[in-house]
Amino acid sequence: MKNRRVFQILLVVFVLTVLVSLIIHIMHKPQKVEVLSRTIKIDSIEQIPQGDEYYIAKPKKILCYKKKIFILDVKFFRILVFGKDGYLHYIGHPGQGPGEISQPISMEIENDRVYVLNSPDRIEVFDLLGKYLKTIRLKIEKTSIKFIGDFKIYDGKIYISLGIGEVRVQRYDLNGRWIDNFISGGDKIGLGETILANPNDIYLIPELGALILFNRFTGDIETFNFKTGNSLDKVTNYDQVAAERIASFKKNVNDQSAPKRKIEVKVFIMFHANLDIKKLQLHILPSQSSVSREDMRDIIYTLNLNNLSMERKRLHFDGIEKKYIRYCCVVEDSIFFIDDELNLFKGGLK
Repeated sequence: MKNRRVFQILLVVFVLTVLVSLIIHIMHKPQKVEVLSRTIKIDSIEQIPQGDEYYIAKPKKILCYKKKIFILDVKFFRILVFGKDGYLHYIGHPGQGPGEISQPISMEIENDRVYVLNSPDRIEVFDLLGKYLKTIRLKIEKTSIKFIGDFKIYDGKIYISLGIGEVRVQRYDLNGRWIDNFISGGDKIGLGETILANPNDIYLIPELGALILFNRFTGDIETFNFKTGNSLDKVTNYDQVAAERIASFKKNVNDQSAPKRKIEVKVFIMFHANLDIKKLQLHILPSQSSVSREDMRDIIYTLNLNNLSMERKRLHFDGIEKKYIRYCCVVEDSIFFIDDELNLFKGGLK
């Protein structure tokens, strides 16, 4: 009888321990948003002509600004500018001098100025027609920045995302002087001594008082207070297919016993995002440059930033030839995109 009583007490203690552990896990688990699925029709499509010499070779980023399309091409070290009728002009050219591009990392357009992050410590500034204006030299130690993900410029400050170490976002003024380490901490993905960590795009949403970091490896989205840098929320694993691929990738790269040559880095999906600031929506595109996935090649995710609701949108080419999208920007009811064959298109959405 006494032994039975002891067993019952132990059983109750065990159950309570499990419940408490489960509650703690749930409280600290990043938010998993509900994904609503629907189909978007592309009811019209037209190819935007490229130049004979000035064509898309190795795109890294696409931006839409004032009815023009700006494409950062890292093969020929320049930005190609297109209008609705085709190629217009280019910005920048290869070289190491002022206004020349040698290591293009990202680009940004703010107040009719085109900024190119060119190597870890230089930003080249041009007007919209390509006239060189100035070079901003960031006053940093080169050894302190080993991987830069992206940058943004707002209200006289430069925000730079870092990929290694505890510091994730640094701020500089427009003269290149360091202001502060704005955001620190975060998860890391290790590959021996190489850290494939925090390859973040930055988006600034002053209307919501938010700074967003978008992880191109995992698709994770983190929001921070725009003024203080304090973490607000995290959206992760919003799609089961993508989540399984990322989990497999993390498992492989964290296996320190595996020879580097045998690590299958093709298991992950690379993500690209584009912000529609007017609608406060982040459009997320799973890129298939590493591996062919028919079930993901016509999908765009849209995160509504007001309430962090996510939509999984399957693109349906209505009565026209299907295209596989590699990079895109969405502006109101139009989508501008680069396909697998590096052609540039404009499509109408409905």
